[in-house]
Amino acid sequence: MDAGMRLYRLTVLPNLVLSLPMVFAAQAPNMYRLSHADRDPWWWALAIAGPVLSLLFWAALAQRQAAAANAQSLGVGAALVRAVSSVPRLVALAVLSVAGIAGGLVLLIVPGLLAMLVALLAPYALVFEALQPVAAAKRAWQLLKRRLGLCVAVTAMSIALFLVFYIVFAVLGVMIAQGLGADPLGGRSGSAWAGCLAQAVFAPLVTAVLLTLFRGLVTMQTDTV
Repeated sequence: MDAGMRLYRLTVLPNLVLSLPMVFAAQAPNMYRLSHADRDPWWWALAIAGPVLSLLFWAALAQRQAAAANAQSLGVGAALVRAVSSVPRLVALAVLSVAGIAGGLVLLIVPGLLAMLVALLAPYALVFEALQPVAAAKRAWQLLKRRLGLCVAVTAMSIALFLVFYIVFAVLGVMIAQGLGADPLGGRSGSAWAGCLAQAVFAPLVTAVLLTLFRGLVTMQTDTV
């Protein structure tokens, strides 16, 4: 957790150029609905293209954080080029993860929660070990089951920190909008924009911690072998 926090502090500002479009691409359909009541063709276009673009920027962000963790420099353009090839596999992994989590939660709660952990760690195996979606999920599970308690604790702490900052920013957005005399719709808009900013600033914290966790699990497995 400490190593992940250090990596986050080192990379958060240089990577805003990636985290901002990552978040706004993911939230584009929701932002569009603030001013459009119907799910028109533009909304559907954003709903399809937004998550795909968000995965592209996430992969580039993870590449830049990994380079920084190795005391190396990787430009934004180079990171995006590296990320492009992994996007189709990330999309397939996302579909697989949603199906696995939903199935696990329907059958029993615990398998669904374990599927969530696998879904959080599998993208790193896919991006950094060039695995296919199913192989990445299997790889994530192999690493997780060795130190399951540690993985649960670190993941829960990082997500909890992110949620605290997200809620604070969202509440501040509402308060500022109300202070400016905005109507209820304006308050919702202010909260949404503040929430997006919070995600752009603090979502890389989760990415940095999980990246550090993944690297640590790989190192522990290598040392054991």
